[in-house]
Amino acid sequence: LHDISRIYYMDESYISKLFKSYVGKNFIAYITDKRAEKAKSLLAETNMSVEDVMLAVGYKDVKHFRNIFKASAGMPPAA
Repeated sequence: LHDISRIYYMDESYISKLFKSYVGKNFIAYITDKRAEKAKSLLAETNMSVEDVMLAVGYKDVKHFRNIFKASAGMPPAA
């Protein structure tokens, strides 16, 4: 949001409100959902390890990734 607000010369809180009004969820929840969807897809459709998928979708901490994935998918990630 910070980068977007700088590009468009708008306040972060204003952009956040606009985003939520159009998408139905806040920016962080949206990004987290998209990352989890991509991770599920990569795990189902490739032979990538959980660690490689974690890095591919932008996470650096395995424990955090596993918690996010489990919250989204209802089960822990498995390659």
